[in-house]
Formats: sequence, structure tokens, C-alpha cells
Amino acid sequence: MGYAPRDALAMPRSECSPDALVNMARASGVDASRVRIADFPCESCPGGKRRGLAAKGDIAKGQSIVEAEWRAVLSAEHSMQELSEALLLVPDMTPHEKLALKLLYHRYLPGSELTPYVCSLPSKIGTPLEWDDDKVRERFPKLSEAGVKIKSAKLYLMQEYNKIMPLLFSR
Repeated sequence: MGYAPRDALAMPRSECSPDALVNMARASGVDASRVRIADFPCESCPGGKRRGLAAKGDIAKGQSIVEAEWRAVLSAEHSMQELSEALLLVPDMTPHEKLALKLLYHRYLPGSELTPYVCSLPSKIGTPLEWDDDKVRERFPKLSEAGVKIKSAKLYLMQEYNKIMPLLFSR
């Protein structure tokens, strides 16, 4: 098919490192000199902590701590030319769906300028769509309708994926 999953662990470290992410942000016009990466307590997170940004020093009310040029903004309304064929196929996509499609596209695109960002995203989130049938039955023992809806959603998503992904990489 012309596309294959990109596993962050199999990618060169130079593409999937905090330094690569910082360099990508700087090259896009982001000034984050007033923040640092920090770990915060999180009871529901693996390892009991979540990584994020913290101010390097005291900040005044309303003071900007991160500034970004428009070209650094990743949104469904900005820079969607690469997805034009897929967007014609599914013209009623929501902005969230468009953004998800853009991220998916860049996850599979070799040499993508967004690789450092895509590598920083979680590779999995525990949604019912990822559960096997046994786990769905375990979690929804009395709600057989929920299990049917989850199965139906999985099938629908796989059909849409198989319809759209070849279009993205057909050029």
C-alpha cells in the first residue's frame, strides 16, 4: 500500500528526542525561553507523573510565557493542502477529525517536519476502541448494546482508514 507504521522506538533518536522537538519549535518561530520541561504529580498517569511545561521564574498576571508565530500553529484550519484529496472524499469532517487525519498523515510520512512532535504524542490511549472483545464484555457486562456500538465503531473506523490512507500516499 505505500505506507507503513512508524514506531517511535524504531526511529532514529535524533528525530524523536526532546532536543529535536525544541529545535523544531524554534525553527517554526516558537519562543519558549521562559519555560522549562517539568514533571507533575498525576495519580492516574503511568509512573504517577505527567510531563509538561513550567515557568522558569515568577510571572506577572497576563504575561506571555510562550510565543509562537502563525506558521508554528498546528490546527485543522491551517496548512491542510497535503490532505486535499482525502478532504474531498470526506467533505463533512469536523475540525478535530481533520487535525487527527493530519497527525496520522505525518506519523506515516517519511521525513515529515512534524516527526519530533508526532514522536512526543502517546502511542496509545486506553479507549474502548482499542479493547479486545473480552475486555469490552468485562467492562460492559450488562450493556451489550455498548459492546455492539464499540464493535461497529471499530469496523467503521477501519473502513475509513483503509479508504483514506491510500489517498494520502498515492502521489
